[in-house]
Amino acid sequence: AFIFSDNVSVADEVLLKTEAHARGLLVMGPDCGTAVLDGIPLGFANAVRRGPIGLIGASGTGLQQISTLLHSYGTGVSQIIGVGGRDLSGEVGGTSMLDALDLLA
Repeated sequence: AFIFSDNVSVADEVLLKTEAHARGLLVMGPDCGTAVLDGIPLGFANAVRRGPIGLIGASGTGLQQISTLLHSYGTGVSQIIGVGGRDLSGEVGGTSMLDALDLLA
C-alpha cells in the first residue's frame, strides 16, 4: 500500500503496518511521496536509469536527490522505497523499513 497522505494517526499506522507484515505485504508511508517499484514510479519520482542499487528511506525528497545523483554518476536504481517519516520512530518500530530490507535482500 502506498499512503501518500500524512493524515494517519500513529496508532493507525502501527495497525496498518502490523497487519501488512503479517500478510507478507508492505506499507509505504504514511507521508510517503516517492517510490519506484520494478521501474514503475509512484507519487513523485524522477526519471532515472535502472541499475543495481536499491534505496529505502523516510524522505521522498532525499530519495529523489540520491537517485538523481546516482543517475548523474552513470549508475541507476533497482527500487526506491519510501517508508514514511515516522517508520523508524519508537512507536512504529521500523516495521516497513525492516520489511523493505527483506524485500531488497
